[in-house]
Amino acid sequence: KKIKDWGYFTLPKEERSDHTFFVRITKDIELVKVALLLTGSIQGIRNTVAEYLDSFKKYDWLWKMDKDEAYDKFAKTDPSLETYEAKLAYFGSIEKEIGAVSSIHIIGALSLNTKHLKTHLREDCHKWTLKYSEKLHTRAKAELDVMTEYNRVTMGKLSRKVEDLDSLGFMMQVLKEVREKESSIDIDIDPIMDMYQMLECHLPSGFMEKEEIDNKTVLRSNWKKLVAQSLARTDELSKTQIGFKDGLTKDIADFKVDVQSFQGDFTQNGPLVKGLAPMDAVDRLSRFKEELSIRKRKFDLYHGGEELFALPHQEYPGLEKVTKDVKLASLLFDLYVDVIRSINEWKLATWESAMSDI
Repeated sequence: KKIKDWGYFTLPKEERSDHTFFVRITKDIELVKVALLLTGSIQGIRNTVAEYLDSFKKYDWLWKMDKDEAYDKFAKTDPSLETYEAKLAYFGSIEKEIGAVSSIHIIGALSLNTKHLKTHLREDCHKWTLKYSEKLHTRAKAELDVMTEYNRVTMGKLSRKVEDLDSLGFMMQVLKEVREKESSIDIDIDPIMDMYQMLECHLPSGFMEKEEIDNKTVLRSNWKKLVAQSLARTDELSKTQIGFKDGLTKDIADFKVDVQSFQGDFTQNGPLVKGLAPMDAVDRLSRFKEELSIRKRKFDLYHGGEELFALPHQEYPGLEKVTKDVKLASLLFDLYVDVIRSINEWKLATWESAMSDI
C-alpha cells in the first residue's frame, strides 16, 4: 500500500501520499478479479496440503509412544508365538505401506517431496520391529540355554556307573524322566526353532553369536543322542538288575535279623534300663541314636529298592518300637541335661549378676 506509483513527484505534495500502486490496482476491476482468484487458489492449495499432511498422522504413534512401555504392556498379556508373529507382521506391513507412498505428490502448482519424511517414518517403524525382535531373541536364547543345559546334565547322569542300589535307583529315575520328556520334547524344541526362524526374518544377519548358533544347530541331534544313550543304559540295566534284586532280597533278610538283635540290645543295654545312672543313660542314648540313624538309612535304601523292583514292603516292628523309645528317652534326658547345666551355671553365678537378671 505504500509503494508509490509512477509520476508521483509531478503531483502536489498533499496528493502524493494517495498516489500508490495499491490505489491504481483497486480501481482496476480486472486486476481485482485476478487478485481474488489468485488468493482463493492459494487458500485452496493450502487446505489441500494440510489434508495431505493429515494423512500421515496415523503414523504419529511411531515416535510418540514409548517403545519400552508399549512392550511391557504387550508382555503382560503372556503373548504366544502366534501373537508375536502377528505383531512383527503388523510392523512389517506398516513399513511397506509407508514405502508405497509416492515420493513426489503434486498439488496444483506445488510438488511435495516426501522422501525424507518416508525415510524417517520407516526408520521409526524398523526400531519398533527391532525392539520386539530383540525381546523375542532374549526369550528364545533363554529357552535354548535351558534345553542345552538339560541335555548336557542328563547325558552326564546317564554316564554314571551303577554299583549299588542307590546308584541304580538314581539311574532308573533319570531313565524315567527321559522317557516322560520324550513324549513332549517337540513341545519344547519346536517353539525354540520357530522363534529363531521368525527372528531370521526380522533381525539383521549376525544377531547370534557362534556359541548360540552351534547350540541351536545341534539341539535336536543332541537330544537324539541322549535318547540313544538312555536306551543303551536301559538294555544294560535289564541284564544286571537281576543281580541287584537278588542282592536286595538277601540284604533285607539280613536286615530283619539285625533289627531283632538291635532291639534286644536296646532293651538290655539301652538308656531305659532300671537303676542306671542318669549320665550313663545319656551316654547310652547318644550311642543308640547313632546306631538307629544307620539302620534308618538302610531302611530307606531297602524301601526304595522294594519300590524299584515292585516288591512288597517289609515291616520292622522292632525298629518302630526302638524309634519311639529313643524319642521319648531323648525328651526326658535332654530335659535332665538342661536342668543340670542350668544348676551348674547358677552355682558359678555371683549375687550381683543374679540381681541384674531378676
